Amino acid sequence: MTKHKQVEIYSPAFERNIKVDAGIADLIELLHKLDIATYLSCQENRSGIMWIDFHSLDADVFLTICASNREEDIVDFDNSLYGRMMDPYVKHSWEYNTHPHDWAEKVNEEKNEVYYDGDSDIDSSISIRFPITDYPLIMERLHSHLVKILSSAPEVDEVEETQLDQ
Repeated sequence: MTKHKQVEIYSPAFERNIKVDAGIADLIELLHKLDIATYLSCQENRSGIMWIDFHSLDADVFLTICASNREEDIVDFDNSLYGRMMDPYVKHSWEYNTHPHDWAEKVNEEKNEVYYDGDSDIDSSISIRFPITDYPLIMERLHSHLVKILSSAPEVDEVEETQLDQ
């Protein structure tokens, strides 16, 4: 059960519409446009903190894009996005947790039972928690990255241009 207003967005990873918190929906949609899959998210997981759970490889891509202005950020490291991402002792630092998943684990919802389909297939996700105040800068960096990708494509068609405007 959620305590935040939910909206539906399309998830390419799940190939269906999913419900996400309205306050983080734009970020999740932008991540999906960048082919960065998300598993779970919350617009305010704790007071003042947003949360996204990524596949471990997608978390790496997200962090790399967010760190794209490192040279500018390290001028004032303790007050920079890069500093909050990289140093757990900086005020308002980001938090990271790793969780293993066994994709062979299935749930029979009718019987409310867990069962295993084949050999273990372990994969990891990384939960990232960051201050809500970082949201605008994260959006800016992700959007800039999307623009760079689309502008370097051999031909930008009308559909992609429409995506940029959204």
